[in-house]
This record gives sequence, structure tokens and C-alpha cells, in this order.
Amino acid sequence: MCDSESRDYNRKIAKETPFVELPHVRVDMPLTKLNSMYVELDHARRVLREGNPEQKVVLASRILAQLSMKMNEASGGFLAARNI
Repeated sequence: MCDSESRDYNRKIAKETPFVELPHVRVDMPLTKLNSMYVELDHARRVLREGNPEQKVVLASRILAQLSMKMNEASGGFLAARNI
């Protein structure tokens, strides 16, 4: 599948469903959520590249908090119950 066919396929899928579907990957997330995640990643890259040390610490603590939350979700709340 060439690039234009791939783009057309992805646009068609995006119009038909609120989810992005690629030929080999299924991302069960609304497009707005994916877009906001991309914006967050772009901001993080910029901070890491150009930010001052204080901005980098804030970014690192935010990433650690999100990672902790995801680990807790994956464990079914076990980690939070044990105060880990």
C-alpha cells in the first residue's frame, strides 16, 4: 500500500469510527486523546531539549506520577493498597 492509499484508508477509518485503525495496529483511543498525547510528547521533547533545569524536574515528576498511576491501574489497585 503506497502512502496516499494508506492516508486515504486511515481517513476513511477515522470518519467511520472514533478510533484510529492502521493495517497492523489497533489503538483504542479517541482521536482527540491521541492528539492531546502527541501535543504533550512534543512539549516534553521541547522541554528536554531547550528547557531550564527546573522545567525538566517538573516534567520528570509529571511523567513519574503518570507512570505510577498506570502501574496502579495495571495492578488493579494492588500497589495503591500497599502504599507502594
